[in-house]
Amino acid sequence: MADKDPQDTEILAAIGENGIDPQQLINTLLGAEYPMSAIIEALQRAIERGKISLASDGMVVAVKREFANAA
Repeated sequence: MADKDPQDTEILAAIGENGIDPQQLINTLLGAEYPMSAIIEALQRAIERGKISLASDGMVVAVKREFANAA
């Protein structure tokens, strides 16, 4: 088993540009040999940090932050 929790970068890479079904995301991270408890904790942290969210269709999506240029 992996000795650390999934990191935000790994979660975001699994999600991709179009989002991912929550079960598929969990299965992908389980395939990387993370324990379920570590996956749930990592996903919770990513949600709390505003990195990921659920779309209206139930897909997990990456939150894109765009900052306006001060000109």
